[in-house]
Amino acid sequence: MAEPTGQGTLRHLDSLTTMRLKHGSYSLAGATGPTSQIGPLATVEYLVVAGGGGAASTRAGGAGAGGMLSGTISSASGSYAIVVGGGGTGRLYGDGGVGPNGSNSSVFGYTSIGGGGSNGSAGGNASGGGSGGGTADSGSVGSGTGGQGNQGGSGLNGYNYSCGGGGGKSAVGANYVNSNQAGAGGAGGEWPASSGTYYAGGGGGGIYGVAGGGGAGGNGGGGLGGSATSGGYSQHGTNGVDGKGGGGGGGGFSGNGGNGGSGVVIIRYTGLPGGTGGTIVTAGGYTTHTFSTVGSSTFLVNS
Repeated sequence: MAEPTGQGTLRHLDSLTTMRLKHGSYSLAGATGPTSQIGPLATVEYLVVAGGGGAASTRAGGAGAGGMLSGTISSASGSYAIVVGGGGTGRLYGDGGVGPNGSNSSVFGYTSIGGGGSNGSAGGNASGGGSGGGTADSGSVGSGTGGQGNQGGSGLNGYNYSCGGGGGKSAVGANYVNSNQAGAGGAGGEWPASSGTYYAGGGGGGIYGVAGGGGAGGNGGGGLGGSATSGGYSQHGTNGVDGKGGGGGGGGFSGNGGNGGSGVVIIRYTGLPGGTGGTIVTAGGYTTHTFSTVGSSTFLVNS
């Protein structure tokens, strides 16, 4: 009796499978390629940004951005501690203190310094940090940390009390422009190169008597400075952007100071995922781990 039509086909497939296994070909139907790699990782790039400073209230300078560092390490293996710093909390109207600094971030033994808080109409000096805070009508500007950021800008002791901006990764905070315009926050830094993504911008300075005269936040998450309330403009400084380490915007007329934005740690390397920790994305030939939750965590290389 003739064999059923399908049986010969099954035997043929079975023979092909046996031959492929004998000769080391494992590309069987339905098989998938590898989804990860085993360490050590030859070259790892990193970005570490600290939390931005909090701004003072009531005609206040802009706060400084969190310090920003980037670089590479070789032959990464094992476990690495990650710390992401929070931003400083801006001062509320009626609280005349200097804004608090942001908190440090760290990875691979490198530490970025939290951004410096600004001062306001109550006086005192702006604080130094990764980048320094700007001033109101008196006091000293905050200094930046070499390689991480820049100093803040100075304000006007006179009509409308326009204030200085906080420092950013790539530029100092601007001094007041004139009696109608406060200083802008210093520009942040770009990472990766040519990506168009910026971090660590300084907060804009506040102004007392002009609607819309608050300083712009620095590119990279800096908050806008407050002004007088009119035409939709807010007297409160806006917050720095979380995950960017931007400095808070200075308070304007009877306004609160903006909070500093939280920091971030980013790790990337070529190829498939080679470790765990953070939010993992694989695109464009790179795997990226982003740690944006404030506090401590771990990057663990596959072994």
